[in-house]
Amino acid sequence: MAKENTEHSDEITDPNNPPRVLLRPGARRAALWSYLGPVIALFLIVGVAMIYWVNRGPSASDVRVDDAAVGTVGRDSPGGGDPQATFKSPDDELKYRGSLDSDETAIRTIDRARAADGSAPQRVMLEAVAVEKVEGQVTWVKKGSDQIAVVSDRTPEVKTGDVVSVSGMTERDATGGLRIRGNIHKN
Repeated sequence: MAKENTEHSDEITDPNNPPRVLLRPGARRAALWSYLGPVIALFLIVGVAMIYWVNRGPSASDVRVDDAAVGTVGRDSPGGGDPQATFKSPDDELKYRGSLDSDETAIRTIDRARAADGSAPQRVMLEAVAVEKVEGQVTWVKKGSDQIAVVSDRTPEVKTGDVVSVSGMTERDATGGLRIRGNIHKN
């Protein structure tokens, strides 16, 4: 049998060895610096960054200083004229843009809307018609004895007896009759 190293064996089995080794001043100093070192380094880095940020001065602006147009027109042109026409009154603008009320080809009565050619949609604009009944998105309007259905994308906020205006397009329903797909506006 090999002779055991008793000096090494006593060091391992000595019950006072770990506590006394950790209480030595060198071990305590190493433990303290292993914990505080990274924290101090972090504060130093943040401090240097803050000093730089405060003392760096004003930053360059992203705003373009040269307002002259660049391209095929050269640097003397401000970019060309305004394509938007100027209008002296709202009526002038409506004439230029085209008003829905100024549509001369629009059907203006219920009987003409019901008698329209259903092969192609036609513009319909009805004024001062009475609401006969409302069934979800379908509203029946009438003027005199003539009536027609108006289908909206949403349920209109009208009730029976209200006087309304209707604008939209003619279309065929499932039975082959004509109706109006459009909007209803209270007068």
